[in-house]
Amino acid sequence: MRFRNDTEGERLTRKKKPSRLREKSAKPDAGSTATAVQAKSLPMGRVLFFIVVGFLVLGALCGILSLLRPTHVQAAPETTGPSVVEQQEQAFAANFVGAWLNATTKNTKDLDRYYEGAGRSITATAPVEYRDLAVASTQPNDQGSTTVIVSATVKQAPETDGEESKDSDDSATTWVPQYYQVAVAERNGAMSALSLPAPVQQPGIEGAPALAYGDRVNVEKVNDTVEQFLNAYAAGQGDVSRYVSPDSNITSITHSPFKKVTVSSITAETAPPSDPPNDGTKTPVMVTAEMETSAGKRSAQYVLTLEGRDGRWEIDSIDPAPQIKPQG
Repeated sequence: MRFRNDTEGERLTRKKKPSRLREKSAKPDAGSTATAVQAKSLPMGRVLFFIVVGFLVLGALCGILSLLRPTHVQAAPETTGPSVVEQQEQAFAANFVGAWLNATTKNTKDLDRYYEGAGRSITATAPVEYRDLAVASTQPNDQGSTTVIVSATVKQAPETDGEESKDSDDSATTWVPQYYQVAVAERNGAMSALSLPAPVQQPGIEGAPALAYGDRVNVEKVNDTVEQFLNAYAAGQGDVSRYVSPDSNITSITHSPFKKVTVSSITAETAPPSDPPNDGTKTPVMVTAEMETSAGKRSAQYVLTLEGRDGRWEIDSIDPAPQIKPQG
């Protein structure tokens, strides 16, 4: 019996102890674990690789497309007015004409600076008196030169019987406009005159076209408002803001020489303004007024736009030019 019991105990003991084979199978093999990790990480690495390659290819395509795309060149802003070179040509021509008018037999140095040898053609003993020297026009030529027309108001003495009278009446002297043509060339920033000034015909003067102000305004309140406004505006008599619209930016003339303004007539472009006016109604008018100074009176004309507000007329604006009557 004891022997059997021992044998059974050993069997029980053997059953409780795990075999080495089970231990080996239970413990994970380090090599197999690494292989499994590599097996799992290999697809993920390929995915990341292809993503990076895709971004690189996409960036390259965008760069190629940007090169092939037509470049949009922003147009340079249009310049208004004469260029720097044109302004220099104009000033050169005006100074040249001034030197030509001032030249005398004893004073040709300034003229010779602009046109070599020009002084030899001068036989005048007195300079030509002039004022208001200005550039009238500038016209570029095909060969790179520029034709400049210069205007001046020249003093013209009365005609005599062959000899100038020393005691001639200065009141008979007149000032007349004259125009001179000058050809100027510019090379590397330097100016040169291609010829002496040539007197030319001034632009023609003709009668002005008919204006669109045909209806005379005889409304006393309109006449009073306009006259009071002009006295405040041009003569400094009163506050100009009392007679203009609230949104108007009209201010009185500073250092004005006028002492008083008297309205002579008012004509309307459309129907004459009513009394009282409707709010918001605007009527363009032309005003003829006498501007009085300490030396006397002279007439002037204003083009105004009247606006009705709160049952009275106000000055909405001083317009830059009168309206011309449509033809036909």
